[in-house]
Amino acid sequence: MSTTIKRILTTLEERRALAFTIAGVVFAADLAILLFNLSAGTENQFMDLGQAFIGTAWTAGFLGLLGFYPSLSDRSRWLTRIGAFFSVLGFVAMVVMAVVSFSVFGGLLGGSLEPYVPLFLPGVFLGIVFGFGLFGVAALRSGTYTAPWAGSCCCSSAPSCSISERVSWRCSPTSRRSSVSSRSLS
Repeated sequence: MSTTIKRILTTLEERRALAFTIAGVVFAADLAILLFNLSAGTENQFMDLGQAFIGTAWTAGFLGLLGFYPSLSDRSRWLTRIGAFFSVLGFVAMVVMAVVSFSVFGGLLGGSLEPYVPLFLPGVFLGIVFGFGLFGVAALRSGTYTAPWAGSCCCSSAPSCSISERVSWRCSPTSRRSSVSSRSLS
């Protein structure tokens, strides 16, 4: 692996909690738009802006997910490599979705969002299902992170990964392993 890629992955590893937190905040902003539309009775008024926020939130979620690659790749090389491939695919698809949605909302692209959906929908599906799923399976197999964190990734939930990431950050993997080994010895 090149030095540049290692540096990027190290940076992502250091800032993955921030990426998941940003994803959760942007998802909350999208929820606020949705609730506003429902309360006002105008379901489609800010739909393009909401889609742009969803694309932005998932983009941050995929960046946070890629931050787990360095710690998981030592123990489950192929699962994390394939998961990283699908995460990058999902990241690119979500960036395209966010840019197109912001462009439709801002009037740069005419019409509605529907004609552009085939551009990003396959990547969105593959990225969410296989990206989060394979990282979750790799985490379950490696025992590096807690089972709730890995399960939340298997369920493809970026906001719950944010909460579990904060919990697993406070409990380092080495302290859990040492306490498990001391229990098994006694």
